[in-house]
Amino acid sequence: MPKGLQEAYLKVTPDKNGLQKMFEKDRDRMINYKDIPDDLIRSIKAPALLMVADHDVVTTEHVLKMSHLIPGARFAAFPGVHGSFIGEAETAVQGSKMPEMTAMLVKEFLNE
Repeated sequence: MPKGLQEAYLKVTPDKNGLQKMFEKDRDRMINYKDIPDDLIRSIKAPALLMVADHDVVTTEHVLKMSHLIPGARFAAFPGVHGSFIGEAETAVQGSKMPEMTAMLVKEFLNE
């Protein structure tokens, strides 16, 4: 768990056992995650914009495949790591225009 997230948790709830439990629950959730069946993804009718970083937790290939399953879905891949294109605190690059560009892309998508 990134140090900044640890510090933020402990600032609000100074319980290291609670932090460990939260970490274990999050880890177990990721390890035991079951894929959503393709047919269920195909049933999505709402407009969808799937975004991923090229060095994200999930692969760009997987997100691209999902975008092909959703009728009319849009796909965007950004350079960076998980969360960096939205300016997530632990992965943001100082001075990067990527979060601003992402916001503009999302706004344009929502206005379509």
